[in-house]
Amino acid sequence: MARHATPVVIEGAKTPELIPEWYRWERVLTRTAEAVQIPDSDSAQHLSHTLVLSEADLTVLRKEAEVQTLRHGLHKRRVNAALESFDRTGIKPEDLMEKIYNHLFALELEYRREILVSRARVLEGLSTEGQLALATWIHDVLVKNTKVILSPLDVNRFAQPQ
Repeated sequence: MARHATPVVIEGAKTPELIPEWYRWERVLTRTAEAVQIPDSDSAQHLSHTLVLSEADLTVLRKEAEVQTLRHGLHKRRVNAALESFDRTGIKPEDLMEKIYNHLFALELEYRREILVSRARVLEGLSTEGQLALATWIHDVLVKNTKVILSPLDVNRFAQPQ
C-alpha cells in the first residue's frame, strides 16, 4: 500500500459525475437526520430553506433518515467488531494491512448497498414533485458543495458500487 501519496480531491462543483450515488444519498439521509434531531441547527435551517417538500414527502424522507442513523451506528459497530476479531493467523506481517483493508471494504460495500436500498424506498414513497425537488436539491445544493479528499488507493473504491 502506497504511503504519503498525493491525495485526490473530488469537487462536486467541478466534477459532479465523480460523486457516487451511494455517497449522495448517505449525505441526504445524514443531513436530514441531523435536522430532525436538532431542529434549530444550522443544518436544519439550511435544509428547510433550500429543500421544499410537502409534509407527506418530508415524512418519507425523515423516516428513512431515522433508518440511516441506526444503519450508520450498526455499521460502526460491525467495523469495530471486525477489527477486534480479525483472524491474523497465517498472514504474513507485510500482507496484514491489505487483508484488513479488504475485509473492511467488504463491510463498507454492504453498508453502501443498504443506502442504495434506502434511496429506492425514498424515491418510491415520494410524490413526483417531491422526487423532482429532491433530485434538483441533490444536484444543485448538495453535490455542488461536496468536496471529498481521498488517498489514491481509495479513488476506485469510492465509486463502488456502481
